[in-house]
Amino acid sequence: MNKLSGYVGKTPLIPIEFGGYTVWGKCEFMNPGGSVKDRMATYIINDAEKRNLIKKGDTLCEATSGNTGIAFAMLAAERGYNMNIIMPSNMSEERKQMLNFYGANLIEVEPGDFDGAIEMRDSLCEEKGWFNCNQFHNPLNIEAHYNNTGIEIWEQLKNVCTPDAFILGTGTGGTLMGC
Repeated sequence: MNKLSGYVGKTPLIPIEFGGYTVWGKCEFMNPGGSVKDRMATYIINDAEKRNLIKKGDTLCEATSGNTGIAFAMLAAERGYNMNIIMPSNMSEERKQMLNFYGANLIEVEPGDFDGAIEMRDSLCEEKGWFNCNQFHNPLNIEAHYNNTGIEIWEQLKNVCTPDAFILGTGTGGTLMGC
């Protein structure tokens, strides 16, 4: 595998023991962009390429607080797309540095104005003909986890235990709904 996106997924599931209980932790930090968002972004970009919605040199755009933007910026750099990321200005400098590292154009809105970032993304995509990754309303966000992450977890646990609960943080809710 020569591309970073070839290393998305197939992350280990590790046991964490405490008080006679085992919690299984999915090591999504081992994805090349550092989060579970790599799965969704790869799935959306692969689908757009397959359906000829985007081609090398095109411009993509997403509103994000960080991890999704990093994933899309990584893929854009890998595949020759221009990437515009719109985020509130109070997001961490480390996230902004990662976006810069991957060559994304960062457009900042007022601190905490995530709705404004989404509105700006939609307006710019409409006006300029950019591909709108649209993590919040794209059904592929859920489908990515339904067809990959959930199956992967099930396969890793099927001969070990039957899970009693599934716990995760949520942003868009795509991972939760898909799994």
